[in-house]
Amino acid sequence: MDGHMKKKLTCVFKHLCLQQDDECHYSLPFKVAGCDWRLVAFRKRDTDGGYLSMYLDLAPGTLPPGWRRDVKFSLTLVTKGLPSLTKTLGGQGCFDAENNSCGFEEFLPLSKLWRYLDDYRLTIIAELDVIPAVVLPEEPAHMIIKPSLSCNQAYDDASVSRSQVEQVSCQLEQKNENHDSDENGGKWFNTVASVKEIQPVKETTNVNGFEVLSSQVESVKLIFERHPDIAVEFNAKNQHLKNACMNFLLSLVETLCQSLEKLSNEDLVEADIALTYLKDAGYKVDWLEKKLDQLKDKKEGEQSCLARLQEIEENLQKLKQKCSELDVLAEEEKTELSATRTALSFDDIV
Repeated sequence: MDGHMKKKLTCVFKHLCLQQDDECHYSLPFKVAGCDWRLVAFRKRDTDGGYLSMYLDLAPGTLPPGWRRDVKFSLTLVTKGLPSLTKTLGGQGCFDAENNSCGFEEFLPLSKLWRYLDDYRLTIIAELDVIPAVVLPEEPAHMIIKPSLSCNQAYDDASVSRSQVEQVSCQLEQKNENHDSDENGGKWFNTVASVKEIQPVKETTNVNGFEVLSSQVESVKLIFERHPDIAVEFNAKNQHLKNACMNFLLSLVETLCQSLEKLSNEDLVEADIALTYLKDAGYKVDWLEKKLDQLKDKKEGEQSCLARLQEIEENLQKLKQKCSELDVLAEEEKTELSATRTALSFDDIV
C-alpha cells in the first residue's frame, strides 16, 4: 500500500451481556488494508461499579511476512435518537502478527451504559486510518528499544489501557560500533502495542434463576432475602437478558451507595431514569425508589448546607478584614496617645 487506507463502518453487538468480568464479545469481522479486523467488548469490574472496555483487534489469521502498520482509529458509541449522548474516544497503535490489540480499558462506566442500549444492542461507529508501512532494513543490527511518548490520544475523560494493553511509542535504533546510527546516519522508528491478555472466564452461580459472579452472590442473595418478590413479574426467558438486567440492578445499587460528594445531580437524574427502566422490565423496586427519594432529599440538604457555609465563610472573611483594619487603627491611636501623654521637660516649660 502506497497511501493511507481509511474506512468508516458501523459495528453492532447483539444481546450484549456483561455479567462476567473479562468475558469477551466480538463484532463481525470487517476488512481494511487487506486484513480482517473486529471490535472486542468486555466488562472491567472495580469498586466504582465497573467499566465497558472496548478494543480494536486484528482478527487471527495469516498476515504477509513482516506485515506491520501504524493505525489511527476512533470508536464512537451512539444511541438511537439521542445524538447528544454520543461518546468518542480515539487512539493510535502499531499492529503486527504479535501485537494485535489496542483500545480503552475504561471506555464507559457501566452505570451509564444503559442509555446507549437499544433492545440490548450496542452500536459502535469505527473509523480506521491505516498508515503506510515503514520499510526496515533486511538485516538490521542489534536494536535498542527506548520508550518515549505514549501513543494514546484520548478525546474524553477515559484512559487508554495501561495495565492490560501498554501502548508505547518506541524508537528502534540500529546499533553499530558507536551505538548511534548506521553507516549512513539513518535511524528506524516504529510503534509497539502489546497483546491484551484475556483473563480466564470466571465461574458463576445460579441465584433464583440468575447467573451471577461469585463476588456478587452474597449481594444478590441479600436482595432476594429482603425483597423476595422483586422479580416475580420479570418474565424474560433469555438467560443473557436476565443476567444483563440483574447486572443493571446491581450497578444501580452500587451507584446509590456512593457518597453524596461523588453523586452529582445528573447522576441522580440518570438513576431515576434507570429505575424507571427496571420497573418497566417487571422488577418491583419500590424500596429502591424510596431510597433514591431519600438521596435526593439529602442531596438538596447538602447543597443548602454548602450554600449556607459559603455565606458564613464570606461573612467571616469580611469580619477578619474589618478586624485587621481595626487593629491598624488601634495601633495608630496608641501611638498618638503615647505622644499626647509625654511629659513636658523643664526647657519646654521655661
